[in-house]
Amino acid sequence: MNIIFFARLFYPHIGGVEKHVMRVSEELIKAGNKVSIVTEGFKKDLAEFEVYGDIRIFRIPVFPTLEKSKKWLIWKWLLAHQQLIFEADIVHIHDVFYWFIPFLFRKRFYLTYHGYEGYKSPTLSAIGQRKVGELLASGTICVGDYMRKWYGARPNLVTYGAVDKRPVGNRKTIKATAIYVGRLSEDSGIMMYLMALKLLRDKGISIRLTVFGDGPQKSEAERYSGTNSLAVRFRGYDDTVINHYQDFELAFVSRYLAIVEAMQVKRPIFAVYNNDIKKDYLRCHPQAKSIAISENEKELADAVSDYYLNSGKWRRRVDEAHNWVKEQSWQQVVKLYRQLWKNGKETFKYQ
Repeated sequence: MNIIFFARLFYPHIGGVEKHVMRVSEELIKAGNKVSIVTEGFKKDLAEFEVYGDIRIFRIPVFPTLEKSKKWLIWKWLLAHQQLIFEADIVHIHDVFYWFIPFLFRKRFYLTYHGYEGYKSPTLSAIGQRKVGELLASGTICVGDYMRKWYGARPNLVTYGAVDKRPVGNRKTIKATAIYVGRLSEDSGIMMYLMALKLLRDKGISIRLTVFGDGPQKSEAERYSGTNSLAVRFRGYDDTVINHYQDFELAFVSRYLAIVEAMQVKRPIFAVYNNDIKKDYLRCHPQAKSIAISENEKELADAVSDYYLNSGKWRRRVDEAHNWVKEQSWQQVVKLYRQLWKNGKETFKYQ
């Protein structure tokens, strides 16, 4: 089949949606399909066309256009390259439904919704756009079942991400260490994790933290760590971070992709939320009972303390999560996509 994916950002940009689209594309290509990605040229020096590992990448040259003006450039580019759309057997859109407006009722399409906008409850406009997209699409996938409550979604399929299978390994884990993976932002909770480290240190539990990520709160996080003499190292984004989880005792992660990656190597997971939608995002996870989910730094510090006081309970949690994640492969996710493309809105399943 000739498959085209729309995604706002893609390689070389690093993120959860980008990895999802990349791994699904790679598995489809292994099965003999042709895959193209239409995405934004998010910085100046990116080629408008590139082949990366047999994936054809078409970048819409929108940089440095302001966000509110991008849609006109995107629609103009798509209309000029509409043969890509009409020659495709499958058109599947990741989040950016509005890109497809010029082609509505002219070509079937499918949708995957990956997350939520901003740090608070979705606006009526955001809910409305998703409902229209769901109504017009031939089938939809949601990453997380919380979207039923917050967007009124009725997805045909639900997934929580996947991970490449790998042995747990015999690498030596350094005790009293933690890994943070994610954006350095309010929603991801970086400051809450740092404040919890200070509380733990004041109680006599010193944890050394390595941070993989970047974002708007980086300077604040660095200042707080320095002012409070916390043992924190900031590494920035690293697309090989999956290889580092085993080096650390604890996983400070709050997003689905990082959660399954930590489960895969049997690390205890400490996740945080600071708004109601993030709370539901975490608590709807099939393995929520295996994750320490905290609302503030005190709850988080107490959860880490409990890990050291009740090791047997935590081993059971980690083992249960690991057994579940064994079935969460990218091959399984691709099966969901194939099922959706074959059966459309008649498909109803959770993964």
